[in-house]
Amino acid sequence: MKILQIIDQLGLGGAERVCVNLTNLLHSNNYKVKICVLDNIGPLFKFIEKDIEVNILDRKKNKITRYLKLVKFLKLAKESDIIHVHGRNTYDYVSRLLLVHGIKKQLIFHDHSSDYTNVPEFLFNNELQPKYYIGVAEEQLSWLSSLEIKGSCPYLLPNMVVKETVMSKSIKKGAVLIGNIKPNKNQIFAIQLVAKLNTTLTIFGGIQDADYYQLLIQEIDNLNIKDKVYFVHDEVNVQPRLNEFEFGLHTSKAECGPLATVEFLAQSLPFVGFETGEVFRLIKNELPSFYVSTFDVDKWVDQVELVSSNEVDLVNVYKKHFSPTVYLDKCLVIYNNIIL
Repeated sequence: MKILQIIDQLGLGGAERVCVNLTNLLHSNNYKVKICVLDNIGPLFKFIEKDIEVNILDRKKNKITRYLKLVKFLKLAKESDIIHVHGRNTYDYVSRLLLVHGIKKQLIFHDHSSDYTNVPEFLFNNELQPKYYIGVAEEQLSWLSSLEIKGSCPYLLPNMVVKETVMSKSIKKGAVLIGNIKPNKNQIFAIQLVAKLNTTLTIFGGIQDADYYQLLIQEIDNLNIKDKVYFVHDEVNVQPRLNEFEFGLHTSKAECGPLATVEFLAQSLPFVGFETGEVFRLIKNELPSFYVSTFDVDKWVDQVELVSSNEVDLVNVYKKHFSPTVYLDKCLVIYNNIIL
């Protein structure tokens, strides 16, 4: 089985991490896998295992370079049994590219988006429409079903992370939040919460919305907690640092995954999060005190106190639902269904 993973870039996002982790996982289990990245952007290239073939289209290079790389990509596509495409923009580009060059392949469209308002046009285009759809959350499959697209084969594949071995620390301090800086991640609520808790907050994430970032800085100033909120914008691997904190926060208003809470589980870090995403759906009965249905600061304060006395083995919860072994088994079922 020859497998080709495709994504647009390798910045610090959930889809990018999933793509890299899956590529490495397939390789370590002796599957023939290659990865193609549309643009040479992002720091996650260095996390791809060294002996995996990486192809970069470099769409912004000169015409000759682009042409040569395109020829190689088209050859790869023809040779591959499985073409696994991550993300809506990537699928739109790749499906059109193969169509123009007369390459007929059934692509897997792996949807990492929770945007159910802006429906991709390719879903309704008979020549581009993916037969195989992978969603990371049950709500995505429900959304797809509501579109009444004929002939699609939907699969559910919840996200996973690879647990890293990290030395425990005896001194832990405050809260941690993982997420790029933008309104949907709702870091402003986390800032208001730690002001009420009188503890510290470290936010890991790149600035994707400069105006929202300035709003956060203003709120920190208004609450007079400049010495309690810290931003780390350039950390490419947060998981090894989670042992520095007492608890995690996940304040996003809407998510498909999210990977951050899976990393909390993998490192046995208790957390409080808003009720959104597939992780919540899967573990809500095992960890009911970890989730809150409203953005009420006082309620979150109460939940932080509850999770601090958590006695559930979080690593076992991680292994049950989100381990690489569980993920690979589910992914291979999809692949085998396609090539049969």
